[in-house]
Order: sequence, then C-alpha cells, then structure tokens
Amino acid sequence: MKLRRETPRCLGYPVHYDPRLKNLSVSRGMFAWHWIVVGPEFTRLGEREKGAVLLHEAAHCRLQHRLKRILWAWIVLVSPSRLLKICQEQEYEADRFAAGCGYRDDLVSVFRKLREEADAPYHPSLASRIERLTRPQGA
Repeated sequence: MKLRRETPRCLGYPVHYDPRLKNLSVSRGMFAWHWIVVGPEFTRLGEREKGAVLLHEAAHCRLQHRLKRILWAWIVLVSPSRLLKICQEQEYEADRFAAGCGYRDDLVSVFRKLREEADAPYHPSLASRIERLTRPQGA
C-alpha cells in the first residue's frame, strides 16, 4: 500500500514547492481555489520567517487580492497609476495580516534579507514596507 503524502497548508491553503520559482513566494488561483507556491529562496529562511511569508501569501488568498486586481484592471485605461496604488496597498494589507498574527518582526527580518526585485513593479519598496511595519501604532 502506497501512502499519499499530505500537502502542507497554511490557513487551509495548499503550499507547493517549485524549484524554478525566482521569487520567494507567490499566491495563485481565484475564487475558492487558491494555493501558495514557494521557491528555493524560501528554504533558506528560519521557521518563523517561513511562517511570516506563508501568512502574507495566505492573506492574499483570503482577501481575494488576485480577483480584485482583475476586477480593477479596467482602471488602467483611466488611471494606470491608480492600479499600481491598489496593488501596493494589497501588499501592505497582506503585511499587516501577517504582522497581526504575531509575525511582524519575522516579516521585517525577511524583508531585510531580500534584495529589491526589478520584476516586481506592483510591490512597494522593501524600505517602505519595513517602515510601515516598524512604525509605532497610531503614528
């Protein structure tokens, strides 16, 4: 009898490893079908840092960010910069979700290890993400 290996999950979303992935991680899918993909860089993180990254990606799934981006894609015709701001706000929102789960310092640690990616124009700078996460509450 061959045992089937269970797929790891984060907040119910399956986590898959893709050795070809150039990014640290991404979320995929829409509606009820979401999953998280991690790449080789992910394996170099500490356990809590991995948890922070997975919670960030799970937030994208839970908050339906991909679907919202598609629904808002029409705005490119009217105001391309507005879509960029929406996408960046979704990144901040996913960061806040992971931080709210107790992984703020771990997410900051991950961001400090990363280099800016030229192919991630819809992501805010790492410096601005760190600044928002470390800003005193209410400031």
